[in-house]
Amino acid sequence: MGVKMLRLVKHNAVDISCSILPGRYTTPVPLPPLYNAAYEYWKVTWTAFFEKAGSGPGALNIENFMRHSFVITLHRGDKIAAMLLASQFHLQAETTYDHPCIKPFPAAIHEHLRSRGQGLCLTAEYMSVARDFRRELMGISLAEVLSGLLVRIFQEQKIDVALAATVRSAKVDQICKKLGYEELGSYLKIGVDCIMLYTTQEKCREHPDPAVASLVSELWEQRRDETGLTLEPATKIFRNAA
Repeated sequence: MGVKMLRLVKHNAVDISCSILPGRYTTPVPLPPLYNAAYEYWKVTWTAFFEKAGSGPGALNIENFMRHSFVITLHRGDKIAAMLLASQFHLQAETTYDHPCIKPFPAAIHEHLRSRGQGLCLTAEYMSVARDFRRELMGISLAEVLSGLLVRIFQEQKIDVALAATVRSAKVDQICKKLGYEELGSYLKIGVDCIMLYTTQEKCREHPDPAVASLVSELWEQRRDETGLTLEPATKIFRNAA
């Protein structure tokens, strides 16, 4: 990417922050206002998506926000710019293979996950970018930045496998493939064509665009992690010893 574009990115994204929120709080700590703002943004965005896809008004289950390990949130103050949700699943738990976001994957992948023993799998869902923060206004794709931040979590937590099911029409699979994901096939979810992808520690890589990679690194270093899972000292169940 040329110098002109790099300057444009710096100008438009310099005041964007990254917060990693839990799907739900389980202790009575003071709740950051960003949490409710993030939930409201998620609810409005995905209610509209499901209604457009032909689902009823009650199709969006709020458990699908609360269950996530990481709510990766890009924001300007309390205004949400973009969001990606990710969950961790234990590879020895039968609930993992019956979960709706993992069950559609091919039987060969299920067997591969089971064979890895007591590791973890990371899934990614519900990626969105607010209209005021699209690429044409920011000079950079926040969807690609979110994907890069997800890979940072995956790498630093030393999670065994990452899975994703992306909407074909949104072309997020193309972003994933830049980061080392491989396509496994597709299936229909509420009538929407979804592409199944996976990656491992050996396959995943940094984003090839230096502008995206630079912004990912900057946001990661300055992140606010409300989950505590990406901060030192890391909890051993989520991160193996180096």
